[in-house]
Formats: sequence, structure tokens, C-alpha cells
Amino acid sequence: MKFLVMDPGYNEANRHVIEENCRNLGIPATIFESDIFDAVYDIEKSPCYLCARMRRGHLYAFAKELGCNKIALGHHYDDVIETILMGMLYGAQVQTMMPKLHSTNFEGMELIGLFTWSGRTISRHGVITTVCISYSVPASLQIPVPPAIMRKTAQSVLR
Repeated sequence: MKFLVMDPGYNEANRHVIEENCRNLGIPATIFESDIFDAVYDIEKSPCYLCARMRRGHLYAFAKELGCNKIALGHHYDDVIETILMGMLYGAQVQTMMPKLHSTNFEGMELIGLFTWSGRTISRHGVITTVCISYSVPASLQIPVPPAIMRKTAQSVLR
């Protein structure tokens, strides 16, 4: 088992938080870098979508390079429910995360989730499920309702 963390261009403080969390939890993480934040900085239409796709692609490629054939992300049951609700409220669509996906671009690679566990269950076991990352977004990329507000709204509706 390998623990991978991609640094898509975090500032020094955010990178330090990730490294410190890994040290505190005793996780021997391999951190690899990319320039994804720089690549999407000037994109006006759907920069978040492009950034997410690029991060996933870099993660798949690096995992395959290390001989891995499965990737488990930190998304849990609460994330799935919140994402469905966010799509319904803000995107007029009903979509969900699948518990297991077979990559179409990386043969033999599977993406699996922790969907049978809630965020509270994972937190009780001492696993950090969220790392707060902050970076400034240019005004041209800002959307009327920031994604963090969307998620907080979805969380409050579900409580």
C-alpha cells in the first residue's frame, strides 16, 4: 500500500499543513508535484472541472508508475450525499459518485471510495478527512456562490 499526495501548486503554508498532518498520523506519504494550479489559472470557463480532471489524471499516472492498480480517495458517505444535494440545488441535476470506477484512460486502474463510512465514523477512528487549502482565486474565475458555501449549505440542510 502506498500513500500518495499530489501538490498541484499549493503555497508553502498549505504544503506544510499536509506534511505535518502526515507526520502526526505516521503516514509515510509520497508527495509529488504538478503545475495544475498554474495551468488552470487563466481558464475562465469551468476551471474547477478542468483542475479536478487534471488532478485525477496526474494521480492515476503517478499511481500506475508506482505499480498501483487501485486508488482510494477520502470521499465518504456524507460527501456523496452532500454532492448529490449540491448538484440538485446549484446545478439542476441529479448525479452521484460511484463506489467503484474502472478507469477508461488507465487500463487496469480502479477508483474506490469509503462510501460505507460516514465522516463521523472516520473521524472517530482518527483519520483526517479534510485538509483546508486556501489560495486566492482571480476575480474572473469567481462564481456567484463559492463551492465551500454550497457544501456548507448542503450540510446544514442535511442536519
